[in-house]
Amino acid sequence: GDILIEPVTILDARSADWAKVSAEVAARITLAETRLLATGRAASPLSQAERAKRPFTVEVLFRSAGPRPDTTLLYFEGIKNHGRTLGSLRPYATVPEPILYAAGWVVIDPKAPPRISETVTFSDTKREGLLYTMGLGSFRVGGALYWAVQRSGWGFERFDIVEIAEPEVKTAFSTTGGSCR
Repeated sequence: GDILIEPVTILDARSADWAKVSAEVAARITLAETRLLATGRAASPLSQAERAKRPFTVEVLFRSAGPRPDTTLLYFEGIKNHGRTLGSLRPYATVPEPILYAAGWVVIDPKAPPRISETVTFSDTKREGLLYTMGLGSFRVGGALYWAVQRSGWGFERFDIVEIAEPEVKTAFSTTGGSCR
């Protein structure tokens, strides 16, 4: 059709956007972690003081034009290790270690602080049950911004069209890409 597909760029840790948002995203994830633990639906083997010493690490960051003129949109995924540090693991250790996994969106507006929305969940180093997103392209229809994404986890993948609506992102279309058991 006549819809222009724009790129979704995969950034690396040396990018200016990565440096610009990493600390703010990490602080937001720490707050979300505290809220999640307060619900009693999840537990950590670490005390609050020990958790505060563990950094949240952004593992992937994608960028496209933002939902409004002169804004930038970022999507992130990352973890915070709640188990032993890697230096303490013996080479033959096979017991999965607990992690906090987070994913979310950041809208950067040069006239305002970054707006961050996130989801957090606990898993382990096997990462079973987590959902990963790969941005494939962005486009606009009727003034709204959409991303075409591939989402995958253990044993499945799907392809979604997500509307970048503020304050939340909504799935507009989803189709199975495949599964295995």
